Formats: sequence, C-alpha cells, structure tokens
Amino acid sequence: MLKKLFILSFSFLLVIISHSILFSQFPVKNLIKRALKEKSFLKLNQNFQQEKYNTFYNKKYSYRSPFGEKLVYDNEKGSESELFVAINPLDSNNIVVSSIHFSYNQLTDQPMSISTYYSKDFGNSWQKSNFNGIVHDEFLTVGGGDPVLVFDADGNLHLTYILLALTDLINFKATEFIYHAISKDGGETWNSKPYFKSSKFSTSSLEGIDRFLDKQWMVSDLTGSSYHGNVYLGYVDFFAGDTILDPSMNIKIDILHPGDTSFVYNPVKLTPDSFKFVQFTSVDLDREGNLYIGFVGSLDSIDYYFYNIVSTDGGETFSNPRKISKFYYPGFTFGSTKSNIIGIQDRYFPSPYIALDNSEGSSSGRIYATWTAPGIDTVEITGSDIYLCYSDDKGLNWTDPIIVNNDSLKNSDQFYSNLIVNSNGIPILCFYDKRQDTINNYNADYYIAYSLNTENPEFNVQYPLTSQSSDFSKIGNKTQGFGIGEYNKTISTGNFAIPFWSDGRKNTGDVNIYMALIPLDGNEYTTGIYEINLVSDKISVSDIYPNPTNGNFSVKVNLKEASKLSFDLFDLNGKKIFYKKYDNPLNGTQIFNLKVNNIKKGIYILKINSDFGFISKKIEIIK
Repeated sequence: MLKKLFILSFSFLLVIISHSILFSQFPVKNLIKRALKEKSFLKLNQNFQQEKYNTFYNKKYSYRSPFGEKLVYDNEKGSESELFVAINPLDSNNIVVSSIHFSYNQLTDQPMSISTYYSKDFGNSWQKSNFNGIVHDEFLTVGGGDPVLVFDADGNLHLTYILLALTDLINFKATEFIYHAISKDGGETWNSKPYFKSSKFSTSSLEGIDRFLDKQWMVSDLTGSSYHGNVYLGYVDFFAGDTILDPSMNIKIDILHPGDTSFVYNPVKLTPDSFKFVQFTSVDLDREGNLYIGFVGSLDSIDYYFYNIVSTDGGETFSNPRKISKFYYPGFTFGSTKSNIIGIQDRYFPSPYIALDNSEGSSSGRIYATWTAPGIDTVEITGSDIYLCYSDDKGLNWTDPIIVNNDSLKNSDQFYSNLIVNSNGIPILCFYDKRQDTINNYNADYYIAYSLNTENPEFNVQYPLTSQSSDFSKIGNKTQGFGIGEYNKTISTGNFAIPFWSDGRKNTGDVNIYMALIPLDGNEYTTGIYEINLVSDKISVSDIYPNPTNGNFSVKVNLKEASKLSFDLFDLNGKKIFYKKYDNPLNGTQIFNLKVNNIKKGIYILKINSDFGFISKKIEIIK
C-alpha cells in the first residue's frame, strides 16, 4: 500500500506541476509549483511497469534505511548541467567548477547530486572531489540545482546549492534545503550544512509550505572598502502566506561577514510587495564596494522589465528598483505563449546578468546588463537574441539595448548568455547559438563575443567555441528533459577568456562540461577550438615537449581508465594536417612521440581524442 501511495502521489505531483500556469491566480503558489517543476528530477508515472516500481523500492531500502545508513554503492553515470565556476583570487592556478549531477538511473539511485571539480594548474588537469552535496542520507533527494561558487578575500571557497528531499515518505511530504558548503583547500574537501530549510509540504497541494527560496547568487567583496571580506547571497523568496492576502515574493539578501562561519537566514528585503513577480538575482560589486543587484520583475503581470538596485552601505539599505530595460518574456508577458525553441521549450529563461567594469580604463565603473529575449515589446522575426545595454552613472540611466549576436537571420535563436568584464575592461559574453540550423532549429554551438573597444562596445569579434554542434532535440533524452539547465560561466584574466559550458555533442542525451582558453587578441580562431579541455578527472595532458618544436615532439597523457586514443593536428584555418590513431586501449601515464613532416612554422592545434572526450592544446612549430 505504501508503495502504491508513493508512486501515485509522485505521479500526481508531476501532472499538477506540468499543467499550464495562470499567473493571475494565486501567483506565489503557482510560481513555487513552477520552481518545483524546474528542480524535480525524479520522474515517475503510472504507465511504468510494476517490476520497475519493485526495483526502485527494493533498491531504495537496500541501500538506505530509515535510520540514516549511507549510500554504499552508486557507480551509475550521469550528466553534468547548470554549472558555475570560480577562480581563486590568491592563486589563479586554482579553478573550481560545480554542477548538477543528474543520474541516468533515477529508479535506483539518488536522482540528483552536486559535482565539484578542481584544478591546481590553471585548468590543464582536473580532479573530482568526493563531495556530492548530499548531507542528509536518510532522505531521498529528488531534485535541486543552482550551484553557485565564490572565493572570499581569504581564499576560502563558498558553495551554495538547493536540494529537494522527500522527508516524510508516509505522508509524502518534501522539504527544500539550501546548503552552504565551505572548502579551505581549493575545492578538494568540503564542510556543508543547511543554511535554509522550508517547512514540510505536500508535493501535490503545497499544503504546509511556508516559503520557498530560488535562484540564489553570490559575490565576494575583494575591494579595499570598509566592507572588504563580506560575502553577499541574493535570492528570490516566495512566501506562501496563511491566507490569499498574505503571499508575496521578494528579492532578498543575506550577508556573511568576516569571522562568520556560515550564512544565517536573516534577510534584508530589497523589493516592495507591490511587485507581482520577481525572479533571477544577479549580483556584482564596483571598486568602492557598492553592491549592485539585477533581477526580473513585473508590477502588473503584463509587462516585464530587467531592474537594478544598489546598496552603498554594505547591504544594509538599498535604493528603489530602477528599470534597465523592458523585454518580451514568452509565457509571462500578457497574451504570450511559451517558447518553442527545441531543447529549452519548458526552460526558456531571460538569464539576466549584470557585470561591473572595475578596470582602470576609461570606462571604469560602467555597469553592463545582458539577457535573453525574442524582442523588447513583441516577438521579432530574428528569433531569440542576446541583448545588452550599459550605464555610466551607477545604474540611473541606461543605453538603448543592442543585439549582441550579429547574424540577423530569421528564426535564428540565441539564448542563455553569461557576462564578465575582465581586468582590462573588456566585456565578454558567451551563449548558445543556433544560427547554423535555422530550418530545423536542432543544432546549437557555443559562442564567444567580446569587444576590444571598451568605450563604445561593438562585439565584432564573435565565433563558435565548439568544433561540433549539439543536437538540442536530444539534449534532454537522458535527463528527463532537463538538458543543460540555464547557467554557464566564464572567468577571465587580462589576456584570456576562459568559458565553461555544458555540452551535449555526443547527441545521446549525455551532457559534459567543457572549457576553452581564448586569447583576447581580436582574432577569430575558425577551427572552433583554441585550447579546450574536457572537465574530467579521467584524462589529462600533463606535458607537450618541446614546445615550440621543429615537428618532433612528445605528449604525456594521464589516463585513470582505459581508453583508445588518437591525435589530430590542425592549422588555424581548420585544415587537418596530421592524424595518428592507437587502436588498443591504454591506461595510466603514457608518452607518445609524434613526428610531423613538411610543416610550415606557425601556431597549430593538437587535438587529443579519447573515449571520454577530447582535449586540445596549442603547439608552436619553429624551423
């Protein structure tokens, strides 16, 4: 009986939260249901065969008892989506990536966990932390997401993430947790505990829920201001209320001060209750330590705007919300329908970002804002585009928005942009782009765009980072439609952009994390690759020597698991000039002596292919 109750209740939950949402009625609870849908990973329905129910229940109770025994065997593979990246301000060789790990076998394993990868050599090789984000093993984790990373002024690494757990199997009730984890060794080990815990609530009716937090974001004050060392956590807070008059949603922040050991839910409210809708926090700081927060909001559930607010006193008080730009929000703007972009139909978000220019250049202090939309007032024929505008007076006035992607093609979709301004004031955007497939709307590449003209940004330099497209009609095949999530992240140095993204190029539904090292020199590297690493601990390239070389060189490859290998060498026009294949699976540390004859001097890209993906490295040929 308990088994049937579990299955039928969860099936009922999925039916309820997958229906169209009318935001004019009970908007807060409807938005909580939408957030639950976005973060629910365990998918069950009444059409599954009975033996699959038995498999789930037998396995569930064989590895986890009501007394809190830990999971002792889980080697199922999964996808990595919705990622975030941070680079250590005290040691730029230390880069850490966090992501959602989505289990392929949701009937027997924890459907969702958190993966963290760390590098101590500027992304050349990666190790996977044993930390998986699961703190309460006595509960069944059925969803979550939004992993966010930031280093503080002392080099400690902070990670916040959301988990949804079934905490009452008898009455089928769930609890939302937001965890705050800290690593003092650059991402190797972590100490995590709940920062926020909702009340238990019915997964079908939401009965019992008090509030639900979503889309948290962090920034650390590394400036010389009096607020140096603060870590700010912004989020949307849905308060369910006790009566129909009580519900509200607000943008709020909590502050971790130097010496504090963990965030405490004691928020500062930033937005008035007059907003009918708020969501998607993005936070950044200027050189004086002033805190800027961007968010999406609507006062009437008809028109939607990108807003910003600022605090000049360390997050104690804030300005009134100020409009950045209006935009068309499919499924929300009055009279609109949801997006039809294949692969993200149910997850089309504006993904708003703000970023400050904290350089010493002529545009220092400028605030950039970017977002995804199919238009400003209406849907344009060019499809979904990447918009950008900026303010030079601390957010009081903003330029008219421009479209960053330069294709101007009908039905060409771009989405999920992220934005960073490097130490030289160069604004850098990365985004998914379907301009190569306007007919079927299937294939997407990952693009970079940046402007070396920092006073009047033009973004003339833009090109794909990916050498292979991802078929978005298959992107969610192994993740119950979740696909890539909606967040990626770019970090940078003065001369390089380092984008990270979720990549589905296998076209099986498997999603992995990739990164690239892109020189900000104004050139387009038309191979689609400059230096790209698969973020994995299963393969690394520890050395290529000599480099520069006369055409004879050695490559040292480290393999944790057996794999076939092959090598391609490309010139910067994308022409393959060398190929070498090793058919027998190899393991451990291997050294390959390669010889390329009759080659001109110049820069080339060596692509190392494995069963786990590929890594590409730059080689210079001299004569």
